[in-house]
Amino acid sequence: MPSVSPEWGIEPGDALLLCTDGFWVPLREAEMEGTLAHAAIAADWLARLVELRSQREPTLLDNDNYTAIGVRVAAEAKL
Repeated sequence: MPSVSPEWGIEPGDALLLCTDGFWVPLREAEMEGTLAHAAIAADWLARLVELRSQREPTLLDNDNYTAIGVRVAAEAKL
């Protein structure tokens, strides 16, 4: 089972992207951060990144498969 080390200091609002190089190589870090800033949920963030990735040079994209998982840490619900 995956776990997060407490020394990472993950807080509400943080996001994690676990992906293969086939996913992130065609993207720029600024694009990843910018799309995250405008996404309400992780699924929206990933959808936009996939869209950006598909706009890149087709020969680059056809030579690699890719997988990505995005996680956005939500604030704790107060009861």
